[in-house]
This record gives sequence, C-alpha cells and structure tokens, in this order.
Amino acid sequence: MIEKEYGGYLPLEITKDGNEYYQSNKSFNVISLNSGRSSFYFAAKTAKMKKIYLPIFNCAETKIPFKKLNIEIEYYKLDEKLLPKNIYPKKNEFVLWTNYYGNASDQEKKIIQKRYPNLIIDNCNAFFSKPIKGAYNCYSTRKFFGVCDGAYLIKDNYKLSEKIEFDTSYQSFSHLIKQIDLGTNFGYLDNLENEKRLNEKYLKMSKLTKTILKSIDYKKVFKIRRRNFIELHKLLGEINEFPINLNSKTHMYYPFLIKDKDLRYKLIDKKLFNPFWWKHVLEITEDFEIENRLSKYTVMLPIDQRYKLEDISNIAKLVKNSINIK
Repeated sequence: MIEKEYGGYLPLEITKDGNEYYQSNKSFNVISLNSGRSSFYFAAKTAKMKKIYLPIFNCAETKIPFKKLNIEIEYYKLDEKLLPKNIYPKKNEFVLWTNYYGNASDQEKKIIQKRYPNLIIDNCNAFFSKPIKGAYNCYSTRKFFGVCDGAYLIKDNYKLSEKIEFDTSYQSFSHLIKQIDLGTNFGYLDNLENEKRLNEKYLKMSKLTKTILKSIDYKKVFKIRRRNFIELHKLLGEINEFPINLNSKTHMYYPFLIKDKDLRYKLIDKKLFNPFWWKHVLEITEDFEIENRLSKYTVMLPIDQRYKLEDISNIAKLVKNSINIK
C-alpha cells in the first residue's frame, strides 16, 4: 500500500470533486483514454475487425492504429452531404465515419446508423454530440478543452478487459502554461511535440487531465460556444458557402468556406490562427471533388470559450477585411 503524502508545497488549484462530461451509466460504458487514435485502436482491437473503410478526407494519421493491428484498409470518398459514397461493407467489415466540424444533422446520423451496422463514429470534431447505441463513439477532449491528452471511447455493453497504463502529461504541459503568460504562438512548437508524443503509445487518460476535466463547467462552456457560433454565423453566414446546420450544437469551429485559397494565410498574418484540414488531401483528390474543395478553401474560425462577443465581432471583421468585403 502506498502511503498518502501530507504537507509540502501546494498543487494547482483545481478541484477533484466535480464530474467529467462523459461517465458510464446504464446505457453506455465510458473508457477514458489519452487520444482519439487510442479510442480507434481499442475499438478495432475489441471488435477483432479484419477490414475498415476510412474516409480520404481525414487526418493522415487516422490510419496508424489500424495499421498497427494489421487491419485491411480501404478508403472512401464523400457525397455532398459528407456521407460515404459507393462503399458496400460485408457483414464483418467496419466503417469509420467522421462527424465533420460537428455539423452533422440528426437525419444524417440516422442514415449512417441504418446503413452501416458495424460503425466507428469519429466525434473528435463534435465533443457534445450524443453517443449512438451499437456504434463505437470516439471523442477527443484536448480539441475542446485546455488539456494535454484525453479521449473517450463510448459504447453500450462494452468492456475493455486488458489492463492499460496511465499516460502522464505533466512533462508536456508547457504549451498550455506558455499560452497564459506569453500568448498562443509561443507554445506552438511545444504543442507539436505533444501531438507527436501522443502518436507513440495508446494509454489511459492521464490523472492530470482527468482532474482538470473534473474542474470544467461544461454547461457554461457549451453555452459560450453556442452563443459565439450563432453570432459568427449572423456576421458571416451570407458569404459562407458551407451549408451550416444551426440545429447542431456540437461544432468545434465555425467552418467558413469561400473560394480564396490564401485566406487562411492572410488571417494567420493578422494573428488569427486556424488549422489546415487536411493538406495531404489536395495531393490525392481532383479539383472538382468535395474533399479537395473543403480542404483547399475551408477556414476554421475559433468560437471557443475563451472569446467574448467583442472577440467574435473582431474575428468577423478580420475575415471581411481579408477578402475585401465591407
């Protein structure tokens, strides 16, 4: 038995008495892991799948956990509703479908569920999207909250029998601390190192991350993100070519689509940082295909809990000024 420690210096002032957003209940079992790729890995391993259909329009590293398990991979393209096109999996084959930007409608989710009974849902872009019974539902925490690792694998009647070690994230915390003292860009390289680290091992969620997640006011975060999203759509919706689903309340960013391939770089020059999803797609698709169009022209505008309405107004002004719309 490890003796409890007393005294010494004080820790970070974060509570251990709160609850994480996702917890096991009568309907679903929740496994806390260290990354979205970990959730794919353990879903695939538990299901003992032989083949998986993956979208071309996704992170290039999505394939890694399946390759580690020697699972056959076949790639598919999307239709205009961002649903899989022209795939016909057999009885024991699985499909990974991504809820892009958290924008999917309930009707689209029902279509996916009915069409593909063996399903992994990538909700890494849609933390607040409710899990679907019968599917392996995968979530990322660090894409929505200030933590170094964290993911959930959620399924009904699910048990993970093997023992998994805990991740440790204290050594990779510097980018979050630097952001507070110095600004986002000062921690960028440290953030990339942390991303690289998470590719190496598939582990349980770190205790540090778990503690931070218990400290978050999820209702407040949800409310702010929703408010910011609606406000940005009011300001930019008329010039946005992406079909925004306002009924979805699970968006990670505001996806802004306009045919200006340099817009993302103009905004970065003005210190409005936005991720490129996903550059490699341009090399493997044709100009007329939806994957190419979305990757080339969609700019991810931040709507997260850091920002007040004044910030959202400034973001909209930066966008309009960068494309010369007054």
